[in-house]
Amino acid sequence: MPLSDNDRDLLARTMLSEAGIDGDDGMKAVAAVIKNRVNSDAFPNSIADVIHQPGQFSAWGLPRTDPNNPNNFGKKNPNMLRAGAIADSVFAGQGPDPTNAATYYANIPIVKANLRPGQKMPPFTQYPQTAQIGHHTFFSPDGGNSQSAIRSAINPPNSMDAIRSAIGSMDTAQ
Repeated sequence: MPLSDNDRDLLARTMLSEAGIDGDDGMKAVAAVIKNRVNSDAFPNSIADVIHQPGQFSAWGLPRTDPNNPNNFGKKNPNMLRAGAIADSVFAGQGPDPTNAATYYANIPIVKANLRPGQKMPPFTQYPQTAQIGHHTFFSPDGGNSQSAIRSAINPPNSMDAIRSAIGSMDTAQ
């Protein structure tokens, strides 16, 4: 799916803020999670709504003075341009999903360090782990095996052969 300029900008800012420290692989993984959410019936169906959904993508809640705040990256910043190119490739379906259809991720040591006394880990951390990429662990409620996960993994998105293959996989998995 081709990205609008606004969607590419939101994705690049989110990818850099959430996983820039993990390089291209980490940023590709964050873009894949956002794509998986957009393609899932359990989440909003637009990139902007997924990214700005309350309680998700914690970088958007950082103070403006934090250098990792997504609003602090200039549009011409070379890292923003690189993240935008990665977002384009993920949403064009180029290459496999490195997260194995994850819809959640966390930097577990940071989450644990920020828990208040008596507070539990987020519920999604009980889901099956689908990947470990850089500092982030990726999760999916069904281990990446749902119809929406298969739908989001189709490459290219409109290929009838890929759709037939996915349907055949679903039939044999039942």
